[in-house]
Amino acid sequence: MVTATGGAAAGAGAGSSSSIREAAMSGAGIGGTLTHLYAAMPVYFDDGFFSVDLENGTHVSLVWLVPIHGVEANYVTKNGWPAFEEELTKQDPDLFDLDRPPMSL
Repeated sequence: MVTATGGAAAGAGAGSSSSIREAAMSGAGIGGTLTHLYAAMPVYFDDGFFSVDLENGTHVSLVWLVPIHGVEANYVTKNGWPAFEEELTKQDPDLFDLDRPPMSL
């Protein structure tokens, strides 16, 4: 879990992306109250998409950075990611909706 407050998580050093970075840091770029990012497996793709071996032998795991609410981030901190992912499965929020309400946790 990463808080979108700066550094690599918010795209620091991306050149002309400073206005995008500032919008994300203020919450405007990730739905206002979606202030944290949750790293998850890219479940909308086939299992073969989870990782790749590059020609130089480097193994790369791909993750999906899911914007989440502060209350959801607190839930992950207190209960762990397996419990959070169970709630995602139960409640099935639209993770593509940047205006979605927080899950009931």
